[in-house]
Amino acid sequence: MNWKTYSITLRYYDFLEKNFFPILKNKNISPAQISFAGFVFALLVPLGFWLHIFWGLLLILLSGFSDSIDGQYARITKRVSIQGAFWDSVLDRISDAFYLMGIFILFLKQGKWVFVAGNVILFVLLLCFLISYIKAKAESLGISCESGIMDRATRTVYLIIWLFLILIFGMKDGLMWVGLTLFMLLCFITVVQRLIEVNVKIK
Repeated sequence: MNWKTYSITLRYYDFLEKNFFPILKNKNISPAQISFAGFVFALLVPLGFWLHIFWGLLLILLSGFSDSIDGQYARITKRVSIQGAFWDSVLDRISDAFYLMGIFILFLKQGKWVFVAGNVILFVLLLCFLISYIKAKAESLGISCESGIMDRATRTVYLIIWLFLILIFGMKDGLMWVGLTLFMLLCFITVVQRLIEVNVKIK
């Protein structure tokens, strides 16, 4: 899912370029610093969920916000670099893992079917890594790969909405397990979509 083509996304970045990016430029903040801030927020996600779901959700919001602006800010300030793109991708994968560690903390605190939840979350982590790896490997072979309903931005938005519902309605079995299972299925579908796209283009 390419969020950059949506009208609301275009307005979001237009607002940032006019009102927020100038502040960052005046303070001489670099895209790398934004990426690192998002990474630090992600590292704190499990601790946030251990304290309270509100703090975990807030940290994912801050991390996701940082991730959503670092690339665009780099382009606006003409600081795009291969090194920056490489480290941004690496930090994103680590952040994915810490987001899911935070989700596991929620199930651990709930205390029901923890072993099952842990294994499902590990499988989801594998799927998330595959989603990114398939695209990266395809592009290294000169093949574009933009298909799939659950790219990283969509996964982050999904987690934020799901966690917000848990914050409002509580850690109810149905809400937690339906949310996790749906997340897993959508990630699995995305892996299949990308494998099919790349396989077709290779032929």
